[in-house]
Amino acid sequence: MVVSQILLSEFGLDNSQVKNIHSSLRILEPNNASGPSLCRIVSSNSKNFAWLGLKDALQAGPLIPVSHLRNIFSNLRTGALLFTAIAGFCDDGWGQNSQDPLPAPAPIAPDVNLAPPVPTDAPSVPDQRAAPNEANPNGPIIQTVEPPAKLSPVTGFEPVQDDLPKWRFHLGLDTSVTYDDNIFIQSTQRQSDVYFGVTPIVATGWGTFLADPTTVTGAISRFPEIAAEQAVGNAFFFRYAPQAVFFARHTDQNAFNEDVRVGGRWVSGKVTLQAEGRFQTLSAPNIDVGNRINSETTAGLLNLNYQVGQRTSLDSRFSLEHDSYQGGLNSTSDVISTILNYQALPKTMVGVGVGLGYATVENGQDQYYEQGLIHLRYTPTYKIALDLVGGAEVREIQNGPDRATPVFNFTASYAAQDSTTLRLTVSRQINTSVLYADQDIEATTVEANVRQRFFQKFFVTVGGGVQLDDYVDAGAAASRTDTFTYFGIQSAMEVTKWLSMKAGYRFQNNDSSVTEFGFHRNIADFQFNLQF
Repeated sequence: MVVSQILLSEFGLDNSQVKNIHSSLRILEPNNASGPSLCRIVSSNSKNFAWLGLKDALQAGPLIPVSHLRNIFSNLRTGALLFTAIAGFCDDGWGQNSQDPLPAPAPIAPDVNLAPPVPTDAPSVPDQRAAPNEANPNGPIIQTVEPPAKLSPVTGFEPVQDDLPKWRFHLGLDTSVTYDDNIFIQSTQRQSDVYFGVTPIVATGWGTFLADPTTVTGAISRFPEIAAEQAVGNAFFFRYAPQAVFFARHTDQNAFNEDVRVGGRWVSGKVTLQAEGRFQTLSAPNIDVGNRINSETTAGLLNLNYQVGQRTSLDSRFSLEHDSYQGGLNSTSDVISTILNYQALPKTMVGVGVGLGYATVENGQDQYYEQGLIHLRYTPTYKIALDLVGGAEVREIQNGPDRATPVFNFTASYAAQDSTTLRLTVSRQINTSVLYADQDIEATTVEANVRQRFFQKFFVTVGGGVQLDDYVDAGAAASRTDTFTYFGIQSAMEVTKWLSMKAGYRFQNNDSSVTEFGFHRNIADFQFNLQF
């Protein structure tokens, strides 16, 4: 027993003395009904003995008689012995402070993450209106006109160290060099170039955050990230990451992109309120348009989670987004949704909800839509997580046909071991077109990736997917269909605490029923990332 070892080694007691102490304290064991009150009494007495010893020492002054010295050490020693002895008996059952109630059962974490996580460094699902590009290789961070309550579990988020100060300020610098053999995504007369990117990052935040898993290696970042799940307490976050892009030959394509993000979280009792806003400018290829295009996105969302009971929670979301394009059609969308979740079984959650939305397109027809949604989440083991939000959408188009279509988002993740993760995503959503005023895009996507860590600091990610874009009537007949496939491999290494590197290759191919929109593209890049 650890207590016996301490009494023998630290206080010089023999086995018989230790045995007597244990016998006298046996009544304090947790299975004894008198244990709680007696533990508190003895704990209080041990403190009293120690205080008497300290008080005697203070009153004695600098010159302490030998006899008085013995009394001081005797009181201190008795208090220490009692405190040490009761620790072994009381801590595992009756070690609660007498003034504190027993801890209440931990509340169920917010059931639904209404804000989609920031994309990871794995090849991700591209927006049909903007292909992965040099400004953001994984496509736009804020998706447009997604199904309300696009739910997916946050994976890879780890708590930041508790000893960090409430206010934190961070600086970073990302530099990259990229070779692209089809910078204008053309089917013929393909043009290649090498371009360079420089992205300084300034971030500050207050409160409790979760680490951002979007770093080059996926390791814990010093740039915090507000998340709807798992994080606790009030928080505020601001991040600014402008990017300068320089082309070696096509200097007329040089661009300055901006990315400003602000967010906050307020928690009070059963209510968790999260707000977030983002402003982005991009100069990048766009699959819908079939060329490079400058765009500007302003988006905001408000999430509300209310813990109705131990097993029931209500999750609501309101989002607003405006997209403007130089040479494309501007659009605005508003979405509000609510889902009531119930923890039916320890590993199974079910929910039902509704969504309402409005979309308007420049020179196009106004669109209203309603959604009936179900939510299923199943976690058979801590390594496996399955999450599905799906239902039917009825879209009503002014001066156009009404139509009903399924919408869904399914995510499956499997942590085979600490160093290996696999992820599968299948989704279907409706977007407005940037090129055609009276046409929508029904996009169905299947994507998978696997990530493997080697030697603690070296990471390899392999992934790919296919996206089917079917153009449909939103006031005018449509006949275009695109099949966009992509594949990528990426390696990353954390060189030091402050420096990481990444190298990758991506292949993209678009088969379109309209020949001029077909293309294939090879991209290779290398990045340095500094964090302070």
